[in-house]
Formats: sequence, structure tokens, C-alpha cells
Amino acid sequence: MVDTLAPLPRHLVSDGYDAALYALARALPVTVHRYPTGAEAFTWIVPERWMCRSARLETMSGEVVFSDKDNPLHVVS
Repeated sequence: MVDTLAPLPRHLVSDGYDAALYALARALPVTVHRYPTGAEAFTWIVPERWMCRSARLETMSGEVVFSDKDNPLHVVS
């Protein structure tokens, strides 16, 4: 399960997060609830879905310090 979930980009309103939830739901007795964009969910409004296609931090000379290719958790929502 860790090998399946670890590489997924799990930003709260992304396809990767949904994939992780449904992978867990296939293995464990959980219920996945879906809320549309703009809906009130507890103390926040559900934002629009988004997906990070690529991200990296570079030095001024162009050397890549780290990127989402190294670890999807390098990108923080």
C-alpha cells in the first residue's frame, strides 16, 4: 500500500488525493464523501480542483535544488 500511495501527488483537491482515498477504500472499510467546488465543508469552502504538472526550486544559476519529480511532497498546497 505504501508503494502505491507514496508517489501520488496528494493535494487536497487533486486527482492524486482521490486516487489515494479510493486505494485505501479498497483495502479498508471506509466511506469516501465527495463535496462539489464551492460547497461548505466544516470551516472552509471547497476550492476548485487543481493539479501540479511540474514544480522545482532552482538556484539563480539554474541548478535544481529539488523538484516534484524527487518527491511529490516537495510541493506544498
